[in-house]
Amino acid sequence: MLATVGLQDGDVEQYYIGVPAGDRCPVMRRLSLSGWYFEPTDVGAAVVVRWTDDGAALVVGWEKRGLAVWSVSGCRLMWTLPQVGGTLPTTPASRNKDSKSHAVVHPMEQGVLAAAWGSNGLFLWAAPRVTEETPEPILDCHFMEFAIYKGSVGSHFCQGESSRLAMFGSDRVLLLWHADGSDEATGQQGSAAWNDLFSWQHLLIPHDYLWRNWPPKRIAVNADASFVAVAGEYGVAMCHVRTQKWRVFGDLEHDRRIRCCALAWVSKTIVIGNEVTNGTSRSRYKSTYELLFYPRDQVESSALQAQIQLPSRPVLTDVRADGYLLVICENAQVFLYQMKEVPHRTRIDLKEVYRIFLPTRELIPMYQQDRQTKVGKPFSGDDEDSAPPPAPGGGISEARIFPPLTHAPGGLNDQQAPPPTYIMLLRSTGSLILLDTERMVSTALLRYVERFWYTPVDCTPFDMISHRPVWWAYGDDGLHVCFQDGLSIENDLDEPLIGVPDSPPLPFTSKKKAVEVEQWFELDPEVYPLSIMSRYGMLLGATQGLVTHNLDSESGSMPCHVIQVKRQPILHTLLRHLLMKPMSDERTALQVALKCVPQPQFADSLEWLLYEAVLEHDEDANVNINARSILAVTDGRGMHPKRQYGPGSTHLTSSKGFPESPRRRKAGGDLFPRVIRLLKYFGEYEDVVVRCARKLDSKRWPLLFSLAGEPAALLEQCFVSGRLRTAACLLVILQEMWGFISSTPHSLRLVEAALARGELSLAADLANFLTKADRAGMLNSSQLRTTEDVSWIAEAVQAPQAGALSRLPKRKQPKDGPADRIPAVDLAVLNHARSLLNHMDLRNLAALAVRMDFPLSEYLKRELKGKSASKPFVRDVGNTLLSLHRQFQIPAPTTHDVRRAMRVFNHEVDVAKGRSSSMDSTSSHHNGLAPTPTLDEMQPLVTPRSLAIKASVSLVGPGADTVFGSQLPPPPTSYDSERLVNIRTKARQLSREELSYVMTVARVARAPDIILCCATLLLDITVLRMVLRGHEDLFEPYVAAVKEFDEPGYDALVAVLNEIAVPR
Repeated sequence: MLATVGLQDGDVEQYYIGVPAGDRCPVMRRLSLSGWYFEPTDVGAAVVVRWTDDGAALVVGWEKRGLAVWSVSGCRLMWTLPQVGGTLPTTPASRNKDSKSHAVVHPMEQGVLAAAWGSNGLFLWAAPRVTEETPEPILDCHFMEFAIYKGSVGSHFCQGESSRLAMFGSDRVLLLWHADGSDEATGQQGSAAWNDLFSWQHLLIPHDYLWRNWPPKRIAVNADASFVAVAGEYGVAMCHVRTQKWRVFGDLEHDRRIRCCALAWVSKTIVIGNEVTNGTSRSRYKSTYELLFYPRDQVESSALQAQIQLPSRPVLTDVRADGYLLVICENAQVFLYQMKEVPHRTRIDLKEVYRIFLPTRELIPMYQQDRQTKVGKPFSGDDEDSAPPPAPGGGISEARIFPPLTHAPGGLNDQQAPPPTYIMLLRSTGSLILLDTERMVSTALLRYVERFWYTPVDCTPFDMISHRPVWWAYGDDGLHVCFQDGLSIENDLDEPLIGVPDSPPLPFTSKKKAVEVEQWFELDPEVYPLSIMSRYGMLLGATQGLVTHNLDSESGSMPCHVIQVKRQPILHTLLRHLLMKPMSDERTALQVALKCVPQPQFADSLEWLLYEAVLEHDEDANVNINARSILAVTDGRGMHPKRQYGPGSTHLTSSKGFPESPRRRKAGGDLFPRVIRLLKYFGEYEDVVVRCARKLDSKRWPLLFSLAGEPAALLEQCFVSGRLRTAACLLVILQEMWGFISSTPHSLRLVEAALARGELSLAADLANFLTKADRAGMLNSSQLRTTEDVSWIAEAVQAPQAGALSRLPKRKQPKDGPADRIPAVDLAVLNHARSLLNHMDLRNLAALAVRMDFPLSEYLKRELKGKSASKPFVRDVGNTLLSLHRQFQIPAPTTHDVRRAMRVFNHEVDVAKGRSSSMDSTSSHHNGLAPTPTLDEMQPLVTPRSLAIKASVSLVGPGADTVFGSQLPPPPTSYDSERLVNIRTKARQLSREELSYVMTVARVARAPDIILCCATLLLDITVLRMVLRGHEDLFEPYVAAVKEFDEPGYDALVAVLNEIAVPR
């Protein structure tokens, strides 16, 4: 029983009022916006406070601005306040607008007058406060409606694990699903692909069913999430998830006789709790209740498999995969049935395992508690006084059969385990208890719990039963887990849980052996956990996201709330638990980690494990130092006796003997060395250490590398294994710890290795790293000496025209002069350029020039001066053209492509004729064509720099200089998605821009053989004609090489060139 009070400063306090008369009501929790940097003057007083009918959510409205919906534990589920310090993602339609259209109009911007919940909590209506400053989109709104999606667990729902990944609204069901077949791509593309991996599948409920039975009241999802059942006022509708086809009762009259009050799946059978109303009255006291069992493939009256009468309305149901069905009725009766399939599934045999009354006083009204049945008294249907009177329910919010299965059964008839004799109950007060149905003893496990669930049997990190958490509990103190090896039932208290919440938080109660409950994650105020995705071994949660939709108004755009999926790896917490045991066997942790290597977030989990171990080890060391200093001052007198806190121990804080709420256990000094020993078994060891170091403060680096190894040794290992990016990160650590003198030799080696491997972005970063060190005067000149004079590179780059023609400026010039050049780096780039030109790798050569500020045109000029006429750049035209086709992924031209190129050529000729109208028409060359300029006469129409800038801007936006040389997509296939088709379209555009860049550079350097090859792939007939008519020695070898391709398009090109480009 809670009383919620809105305060003047904007906070909301919740008081427990179920205390004896005269006692002070304790504060259960306090909801505040201070964590989101809102002051009381920003939002004003909390003027609207209203719970849903089921007490699952609380809406709070403030006087000045904002509306928010909170969960029972204090998680902010929905809000209209702007996200301070965050960014607002927008829809594509609203990106290229003016600044006014980007202004976001938040609902309830001027405050809230009133708010109310709609039917079944599926809608929230709020009336905004209107003032003179109210934006136009909200000015005419009398009230605003928010569509709410509810979870499918809790009272009146089946408690299965699959239903926890589903939500339902007024017209649809949201089912969380993962994209099949995308695991490999996801592991390579990073976090961006992970955001698209999990999404909400919208299952629209048929309109014909909704208009007769709105609103939907309960849903159930079967074990493999292939079928979803929805129940409204009457009847039941089922949906096949993959095909999204719905099916309802074929007989409309039979459909009207189904008033569903409970819904569950047992294997391929759907269980419906039906309310049968006697006569025309719908009063609860004149209704009878029954359980109906139907096969999922034939939902009609003739297919009824079984039918059981119930004494009162079923409130909670739970199903275990081996065929046990738990039903808790409104009058506190509990039924456990055992189901077995008969061959051909024509009917189901039901056996009642037990029937008891719940040993709790919360299900019984206060004025009728004196008539409550004695705990443990057998039920007798003939004795009316033995049953407690009808109660409104609400005392128990969740109930599960305990213990859960440790393996996946083969079916309903695979019942090898004995019948379960325990039930886990979650009271509406937040107390999680374990009920022994044989001895009628309830054992307290945890306090202030909102939801709990079991670990899936097929979850990858928990394959072994010895380290599998039995249950997960989410509440005010975050997420807790309980392990089987610490769960003791025989020695627990022989008394029910005391329901007085004025004592400290109570996680569990035990006399001899403590239940091993650990806090794995603290409460996240914005992400509500859903369940575990067993396939990927991670915890999934939901949070609110915002997108904007533009309105035809100058006032701005209205935000739209969406449900986003958040993920949290759990492997590192499990490894931490295994390594923290006093007598832990590190081989068990290694076995668990080896099974999880294929998981996409395996490296991230190891990083989290190491990061937490370092922080806790450092904190423990500081605590021990402070403790020793205090003992030295006090000389050991006046101190409290030292208490021993082990992994399974608890420390009492109240006279009643209840332990404190379990927090995250301290690691102690043994965890850090154990983590290091574990990580060294994996090849990602150096990567994990470096990524962890980058997140740590530099003052903790000596502690980390004291056990992880010297940074220089780790760098050498990364260099040998080819992990250059990780080795480059270690350079920063070396520079911080030992200075530039120790990092410079490694930097030069990494530059050469990065260039050889084609990692130009890394090479550019390393060059920038050395440039900054040189400006600071930290480099040793002896380490930068070169055996070849490369000063011409710096002169060419600093030249106002030549540098602009061959490079794309990617970093700002310093105020005191041009950018400094490191001769050793320039020599490495020059040697790599020679290697690329020798192999005619023109695509990578263009990328090298753009990304490394290398004057490619000047380099080609110098190479031409050193060559004789008998040794051109292109020695074999045919092989070079074939290599360029593969490099740029440009297919051989078709006849249609050649015709289109010829039309472009004719148009250019007409334009040239118009410009040279002063010339005599009889003096033109053969076929009436315009005069052919030579390489010396024809200046490039565009510079290489302008082409590179144009390509980068059109593909990825302004200032992107890392486009050239990027990886191209694989060849097209017949089943390409629309997204992949768009990627290939941009890739083709990039390839043509790169070719144009190389051709323009070659024209500046006057290299006709390179120009000829590039113009062939671009089908630039104007340039082909210019080169072939200007260099007679190239015509015959070129035509012969093109004919060898034996392609119709190239044959057409040869015919055209024979007509217009034959040397004079």
